[in-house]
Amino acid sequence: MYYRKLKGYTRKQLAQEANISLIYMAKIEAGLISKSVSLTVLSKIADILDVSIDKLIKKL
Repeated sequence: MYYRKLKGYTRKQLAQEANISLIYMAKIEAGLISKSVSLTVLSKIADILDVSIDKLIKKL
């Protein structure tokens, strides 16, 4: 959520850009499924937000 807000994205916008559902995006941000998020999804989100995956994970 930190990097998403820093870049000015809404949760819905980021979910659309990453091609995932809004519910899935909300669960990722809430830490409800952080251990089962695929590397592909994390990579997409990190690329969109222009941040490394490790920094993204630390803020989840």
